[in-house]
Amino acid sequence: MADARIVCQQALIQMVSSRNNPFDMAPNLAGGNDLSPSGLIRSLQFAGLVVGENSLASPHTLPYLGLETYYHQLVMTGNHDRARIVAKYRS
Repeated sequence: MADARIVCQQALIQMVSSRNNPFDMAPNLAGGNDLSPSGLIRSLQFAGLVVGENSLASPHTLPYLGLETYYHQLVMTGNHDRARIVAKYRS
């Protein structure tokens, strides 16, 4: 995200906010955005979806539009077990 902010600033694009999927291991672990024990557990639970064949279920591939949207993506792709995990975090 730091690199994206710099590029946007150079291009005179205002970046209002940024969000990462809390289940995405790429920004949370590799990017160092959430190295907490709970962040590690969440990311590892969904690691198989990041490298899997179904990009619609991956927490990394599509833009993150919130937990409600990600929950429905998982349900629509048949990932009901992981959808139940996400449902615990929805408000």
